[in-house]
Amino acid sequence: MSYENDTYEVPWKSHRWDLAILEQENISFLGAPGRWVLYRPERLIVRSSALDDSRVREALSTAESDRCEDEAVAVAAALGLELLRVPEHKVVEAVRRINELARGAASLNHVAIAGPHYIGGDDDPENAVDPGDIPGSSEGAGEGVRVLVLDTGCAAESTSMLNISDSEEEVADANHDGLRDPAAGHGTHLCGIIARCAPGATIIPRRLLDTAVGAADDLAVARELLEYGMDAHVINCSFTLQALDGVPPVALQEALARLPRTTVVVAGAGNSGTSAPHWPAAFERVVSVGAVGQPPGSTNWVQADFTNFGSWVACCAPGVKVVSTFLKRPQEGYDTGFACWSGTSMATPMVAGTIAAMASRDPEITAAGDPLATRVSQAADAVRALPPVGAVGAFVAPPGP
Repeated sequence: MSYENDTYEVPWKSHRWDLAILEQENISFLGAPGRWVLYRPERLIVRSSALDDSRVREALSTAESDRCEDEAVAVAAALGLELLRVPEHKVVEAVRRINELARGAASLNHVAIAGPHYIGGDDDPENAVDPGDIPGSSEGAGEGVRVLVLDTGCAAESTSMLNISDSEEEVADANHDGLRDPAAGHGTHLCGIIARCAPGATIIPRRLLDTAVGAADDLAVARELLEYGMDAHVINCSFTLQALDGVPPVALQEALARLPRTTVVVAGAGNSGTSAPHWPAAFERVVSVGAVGQPPGSTNWVQADFTNFGSWVACCAPGVKVVSTFLKRPQEGYDTGFACWSGTSMATPMVAGTIAAMASRDPEITAAGDPLATRVSQAADAVRALPPVGAVGAFVAPPGP
């Protein structure tokens, strides 16, 4: 590792994640590596209200659009959207044309990716010893708060030490090649970080992202938000996407708008080392999280080299070499049930867990008679107001001993 120009550099050792993405036939790319827009080919999402415009209808006719006939249509309809099929070589042009007529009326069905990616590929997690602080020792911290983790699930061997509810188990080898999938263990790692910060919180892991790539499209994310987000106090989203022409992804925008006003959504800013907005983190109602680390021999926290940054990033937390729960894969060197991993993915659950803990025990937030959901929302506001670090917003400190 090296420290230079106020950045904490992590050696990115492999390209397994990027290679796994490239192998997917149902994902298309726009742009250069490191600045990719990923999307499902032949899919166009358009606001139903936009179809009242004859110019939009003409653009769709020119693009040879037709209705899709799969389960995602129902998700789109619940959001006031139409999911259309357009020949792959025409779908990008169609989205751009419709947004020229009515900005924000259409988008691709973008693909969100989890984990440390894009800067030289993913840094494979390293086997680690039990840190001894999972779950955390702050008795009652987060009690009553329901934290929904939309990710890859949680390993069965880790659920016994965590306050897990309705867990969906991780799949270590979805492509059956005998090796751990690049994303496998990601959700388990996040759950351990939340339990470190808020041992009393109820963690609800959902297997949204496939482990082979660690990806899910806009409509799949929207479906989970609609089906499971309504009962959660905090939702952890350690995945990001870039959208075509910087126009917010329509399906995510509509799904977030349907959540209760007090529901707190916490999302990773992404690991592309850029100021370009990444979603869902860049939505105003979302608490966006960048990553910081400590240079060797220093107690100062500085912006990590891989983290995205800018005015749209609300806060930051430690995201370099974070030790947490993990899969047990002795044949691959993962034999302790713990691993060390880096990325804004790891910083995000620290913020989610901190918000849960603050809501349950901060005397300025837990005013008598306040419903829990309101206290959680107030805690998120308090986190945003903390002193900043660099260009990654308010600093959320790791929990103490």
